[in-house]
Amino acid sequence: MHWDRFLDLTSMGHLPSPLSENCVDMIARLCCEEKDRIGSKLGATEIKNHPWFKDIDFENLRNTRAEFIPQVKHAEDTSNFDVGDLNCQDLLKDATLKSGHNFNPAFYDFTFRHFFDYEGGGQPTGRQTQQRPSI
Repeated sequence: MHWDRFLDLTSMGHLPSPLSENCVDMIARLCCEEKDRIGSKLGATEIKNHPWFKDIDFENLRNTRAEFIPQVKHAEDTSNFDVGDLNCQDLLKDATLKSGHNFNPAFYDFTFRHFFDYEGGGQPTGRQTQQRPSI
């Protein structure tokens, strides 16, 4: 990412409400060089001790009820995600041009394999296959 070129924490006038100083400091300490990043020296303890998290009870966090529990209708339900002005056609065109391959989001991170590929034919042959020796 090019946070150093694009992240400007000084001009937040476009936001509906101003960010707190602790919030801005946390963002700045996360979006910085790795050697300076919060947590790089003391790990999670350093992050938990930041003033932004002062009201968080980390010891009992798993026992508390979430403030927002999304309603999910099915495994592929994306209604809880804001797509904004997302233009899928432009994304497809850009991805296809950059990669030189067709890009279809329905097959993102999809790996093809023959589940019944006995002897490379793609269909079970009914013959016994050779067992590979154990390592």
